[in-house]
Amino acid sequence: MPVLEKQAKYYDYVPLFPQAIPRIEAAIAYARRELAASEIDGKVVLIAHSCGAHMAMAWADVDSFESIDAYVGVGMGATDYKQPMRHQFPLDKIKVPVFDVYAQNDFPAVIKMAPDRLTLIKKAGNEKSAQAVVEDSDHYYTDRGDVLTEVISDWLQTL
Repeated sequence: MPVLEKQAKYYDYVPLFPQAIPRIEAAIAYARRELAASEIDGKVVLIAHSCGAHMAMAWADVDSFESIDAYVGVGMGATDYKQPMRHQFPLDKIKVPVFDVYAQNDFPAVIKMAPDRLTLIKKAGNEKSAQAVVEDSDHYYTDRGDVLTEVISDWLQTL
């Protein structure tokens, strides 16, 4: 994904979101080719964290989600102080299973928007979609990456 200097803020990234689209598409195409060439019966799952989730949503026109089997958004809605989201997540239009994961001590906007995200996910109507909170963790899952991995892995097993 496009990356700016460490001090960059959400609004600095917004103009770069379109640059993520061909990168996401290339990664999905590569994963599909690898699966087709192997004897593995696998799924292509897009997993995005924080600003990456915003980039994934820039890619997320309804047709795009037809090319993946599931989507995992981690820390969706993270922005910087006094920089509200420019575009709402189209979670109500995503028909593949969606897993919304956030940390107990995540950024305030991520936590505040969690009920709205869940409502949109439910509106999409996929019974495998879900939302989970990783207890005792921050937005970056400091010293809790193993727990985050386990939570995502457990959900993926339900697909």
